[in-house]
Amino acid sequence: MSEIQGLGGVQGPRGPEGRRGARVPPASGGKTRPADSVEISNAAQHIAKVRDSAPVRSERVEAIRKLIQEGRYLTDEKVSKAVDRLVDEET
Repeated sequence: MSEIQGLGGVQGPRGPEGRRGARVPPASGGKTRPADSVEISNAAQHIAKVRDSAPVRSERVEAIRKLIQEGRYLTDEKVSKAVDRLVDEET
């Protein structure tokens, strides 16, 4: 009489066959459902555009880094030219 019974309503672990994914009912009238779609954000499009642009010239980048470290790169003329290019790209 002192036998312990299992808890009611609790089930043990299930294998993959016991799992059920979300089921989507078929469209009314037996028609096929539209395909999935993806929208690319403006930021992602901009990144893709940059990646597809001209390759980076490593030697030029290193030369500019050296000038920046020496404090000889940033001039008013270069800043103005860079700002103009940025404005032109965005318009």
